[in-house]
Amino acid sequence: MDLQVNGKPITMDVGHTIEDLLIYLNLDPKGVAVAINHRVVPRSSIGDHGLVEKDQVEIIRAVGGG
Repeated sequence: MDLQVNGKPITMDVGHTIEDLLIYLNLDPKGVAVAINHRVVPRSSIGDHGLVEKDQVEIIRAVGGG
């Protein structure tokens, strides 16, 4: 299936979750916020939320500093 992740095309097999995508991208699920098609997905749901063809995924990483 084809997805848009932060504006870039990514192709994955059908049947993956947000958590699978984050692992594929080498991102720690605890350090990011995810929106699918402009709707924020609760962190507690990323392992259950399936991705579908043409989903637009936005991933925002938390950055510490001061």
